[in-house]
Amino acid sequence: MQIFEIQGISSEVIRIKSQFLWPLDSMRYRVIAPTRFVKTDKTLPFSVLNERIEESYRKIGLAKKYLWIWKMMPWVKMVLITGSTASLNAQKEDDIDFWIITEPKRIWLSRFIEGIILFFLKRRRMRYSKDVKDSFCINFYMTTEALQLDRENSSFAMQFVDAIPLIIKDYGQYKVLLESNEWISKFFPSWYQFQSEQLYKGYAAKTYPPTKRSFFSTIVDYADLLLGLGQLTVAKRKFTSSVFTEVNAKQYMTWADRTKR
Repeated sequence: MQIFEIQGISSEVIRIKSQFLWPLDSMRYRVIAPTRFVKTDKTLPFSVLNERIEESYRKIGLAKKYLWIWKMMPWVKMVLITGSTASLNAQKEDDIDFWIITEPKRIWLSRFIEGIILFFLKRRRMRYSKDVKDSFCINFYMTTEALQLDRENSSFAMQFVDAIPLIIKDYGQYKVLLESNEWISKFFPSWYQFQSEQLYKGYAAKTYPPTKRSFFSTIVDYADLLLGLGQLTVAKRKFTSSVFTEVNAKQYMTWADRTKR
């Protein structure tokens, strides 16, 4: 079931989106459904579209300069840009949204390390900041053991299709991510078919062996748990048994980060 029109799309939009391997059914600038970053069901003027495309391109370039943060963490498997920047619809005052996929029991550790570094680099989005221009908002986490999105609707399908992968360390895991969310093909069939075909060609189909466990890995597991307890206790301003349960669960699961920063 396709709910999107593809008429009235500028050649510039098609040219840029095609660089990210997006077929036409993901060119969603003429939208029937009322859900969109721009709160309208009308096509934006091409002059406005091109301004937002250029701004999105600039933000993507800025994000690439900081990828070393996640590359130095071997347990981070994928880093993707989402939100208005990924849909090439960003405005100058927008932040940059990130989707991070890690090994199990590494989410809290990753959140802590990236948060500290981005804070000192003045790139971390703070919850109560009024000026969020070009700040980094890491607001969605997954582990390689929970790659299925918990909601199967057009909004999540849009986010998935729009997402721009900046780091994919294991295309075998990306293949699992795609297969775990086959329902997206109901909304964007040609995109899903194209991506699936690419992943069955050459190196893209290769699956790497899991990281070997060691005594050090066990120590890092406990470090992740302790950092999670600390972060969530600060966010909730108190420690309860439910905090431990939530932290332990989020070491494995998919979750949107809405805790205080």
